[in-house]
Amino acid sequence: MYKDRQDVYLNHRSSTEEEPRRTLAAIPCYNEAKTIGSVVLKAKQYVDEVVVIDDGCTDDTVTIATIAGAKVLRHGGNKGYGAAIQSCFQYARDHGFDVMTILDGDGQHDADQIQTVMTPVVEEKVDISIGSRFLDGTKKNIPLYRRFGIRVLTRLTNMGSKDENYVSDGQSGFRAYSRKAIAMIHPKDPDMGVSAEILMQGRKQNLLYTEVPISVDYDL
Repeated sequence: MYKDRQDVYLNHRSSTEEEPRRTLAAIPCYNEAKTIGSVVLKAKQYVDEVVVIDDGCTDDTVTIATIAGAKVLRHGGNKGYGAAIQSCFQYARDHGFDVMTILDGDGQHDADQIQTVMTPVVEEKVDISIGSRFLDGTKKNIPLYRRFGIRVLTRLTNMGSKDENYVSDGQSGFRAYSRKAIAMIHPKDPDMGVSAEILMQGRKQNLLYTEVPISVDYDL
């Protein structure tokens, strides 16, 4: 039943809405030519539009992403992961998207799980849905050194959080955002601190969070 309701939404067959809500997959990229084509092609199955943020790529990422059917927003230089995330939010605001999912372009995130991450937002249960690497035994795929670092940073992110906004994976880059979250969140950190900053801003704005289990492929 859960999947059926999502399929109805994604195919714009809802008779209760005057206009179908628009969905976006935004992919920050820096030299991901080997994987970006397959990521874009998979993502296109679940959203209305795919945008790739070219953060100064010097390989064939832009060409391959364009051929695969993505729109490309070019930074003109390497400005950092946080700057790419800022561009994701700005693009979603400028183009009136109702739901945005952000995922990495290096293939570690499985684009076939966009539907899993996006569903709680699509069903209007939360404003931010986070793909967690620490639910349902998924953490066994994470190298030990990464697991330790993620845990430490997540603990810092959770400081002062209410129980309903506590997260197990504060550094996950695979997330979905509602139109309300897109409008209210304005990240400033140009680097990797942006993941924690977004959750802190969401907490201040009283946005609702949830987490869903995802798998991550570190063998790439």
